[in-house]
Amino acid sequence: MSLDWRPLALLAALTALALPLVGTPSTWVTLTVAGLAMGLIVFVIASGLTLVFGLMDVLNFGHGVFIATGAFVATSVFTSIAAFVSPCNSTTAS
Repeated sequence: MSLDWRPLALLAALTALALPLVGTPSTWVTLTVAGLAMGLIVFVIASGLTLVFGLMDVLNFGHGVFIATGAFVATSVFTSIAAFVSPCNSTTAS
């Protein structure tokens, strides 16, 4: 199975065409990161809705947003704790 290069070429072409329209490269990077963040938020909410619908057979947006909020809080807590936790460096006695 070979890699289909056409979607990657299309993405590179759209990126090259959009850069002059946006202005500076730093603005383009900011907009790209913001767009990815918004897309990930939609993905997490959709995943929560899928989980709730699969378990309860009821489509309730409140449950999906609740699960998405829980995932966001858990990620935030783990990210803030990561600064205080160092990897375990176990050494053996020689």
